[in-house]
Amino acid sequence: MKHHRKPAQARPSSLQISTCPTTGKQRYANRRTARSVARRLYPGVALRAYTCHACGLWHIGNTPPAIKKGDGW
Repeated sequence: MKHHRKPAQARPSSLQISTCPTTGKQRYANRRTARSVARRLYPGVALRAYTCHACGLWHIGNTPPAIKKGDGW
């Protein structure tokens, strides 16, 4: 009987592009990747993916209290 291994998943560090020179945060190419990394690194923590005003790429960060409450911006 053969045992099959699951394919290795990409580590979050391999998904980042680089560090933002303005904010110092890790940069990701798209929202999907940023959210995926956030879920794997911080399970159960309310983080969001957002586009950086400085570099134009995606970062992950804390969800503002107004968003958590449902008040919007």
